[in-house]
Amino acid sequence: MLEDLKKKIFSYLSGSGALNSHISGRVYYIENEKTDPTYPYLVFQFISGNSDRDTGTRYEDITMQVTLYCKTSIEASESGAAADSILDGSEAQIALTNYNVLGIDRISPPRENKTFIGNWQWSADYQIQLEKK
Repeated sequence: MLEDLKKKIFSYLSGSGALNSHISGRVYYIENEKTDPTYPYLVFQFISGNSDRDTGTRYEDITMQVTLYCKTSIEASESGAAADSILDGSEAQIALTNYNVLGIDRISPPRENKTFIGNWQWSADYQIQLEKK
């Protein structure tokens, strides 16, 4: 399930017009391993989750963290707003093989800070609600 979700999220983030105009397809899972990265870029990872079951259905809730790395605060804010506009409520855009995507919702306010190497980060957490088919 996570591999399928990772591929679909990666593809969606890499190809979305509003966000892609900011990051030019530079999307990474967990980390950007380049020693001299091109900014801005986006990193996403699954940071927690849980399962639940009722009488007939199994549910999975996954928390995904999205972080943009940018050269300036303005670039971070603009890129972050573009990322949030395509992610929050994007459940209809993600189709998985064995799960229905019930919701993708931002569950934390966006955070922005300057790193110790002088670049800027924008990040937010999203809850992905899945129902086993």
